[in-house]
Amino acid sequence: MLTEALVITWISMCATMLYTDPRLWIVVTSSLAFAIVRVVVVPLASAKVKAFPTLSTFGQLLFSNTLVSMLHSALSSLLAISALLTSHSLNGDYVSTVTRGEFLATSVSTGYFAYDLWDYVLNGLYVKSPGIVVHHVVVLICYISALTKTVGVPLLSLALVCELQSVFMHARKLLVMSNFSVRLSPLLQWVWRAQWVSFTVARFIPHVAVAVLTYQGKHLFVQQIHFAMAFGGIIFINLLNVQLLFDVRKACRKDSAPPKAPPSSVSVLKTP
Repeated sequence: MLTEALVITWISMCATMLYTDPRLWIVVTSSLAFAIVRVVVVPLASAKVKAFPTLSTFGQLLFSNTLVSMLHSALSSLLAISALLTSHSLNGDYVSTVTRGEFLATSVSTGYFAYDLWDYVLNGLYVKSPGIVVHHVVVLICYISALTKTVGVPLLSLALVCELQSVFMHARKLLVMSNFSVRLSPLLQWVWRAQWVSFTVARFIPHVAVAVLTYQGKHLFVQQIHFAMAFGGIIFINLLNVQLLFDVRKACRKDSAPPKAPPSSVSVLKTP
């Protein structure tokens, strides 16, 4: 019943988006592409991981979801950084204009977030991470509104640079689930170093910059309700970054903690 409801809801959203703006075919295609990767490609890739069969059913679903998330993060950050380096609108009217690269990066990620929300709800992954659902709903509202109205899309594209940090965050999760340890794995050690550097360079700085640019460009918004949505959205994302920082620190301490020594066996002598 839940599956049918989700499918009907998403089809209705796709039809509405395409009717409102035919350019949003990228969003629909992206969502379907990530769904196909999840159903067709991920099972084949997971079969190559020795630790995968030993995971619980929930663990296997989470592993599969994380694998798709890492793929999206790599693609999204590549598109966002490419748009930033080659052609962007940040030097001019970055509220009402948008380049092809910025529109593509934002549309692809919008499609992914729609797919990921569906995957989280369908497979019950939100039970341990309810904040992800809230994050995805806020992102979808902001992104779809921005794309249909062509308002602030360059700012969203800049914010997507943060996905570079997410690549290492997802990679760490997959390695740990595959029984890698910081003490024995140079690869996991490198992933952790890259994650800390990218948290500052790719997540903290771009998101603060987006907040500043949004406030400075308040006069560029034709309707102030759009400014309120944009500024409120990026402030919300920055607050989530603070929570994410604590989560990353907690995970780092957990991964770096020395292994627990097995309980020593004590022989018990019977007294006659």
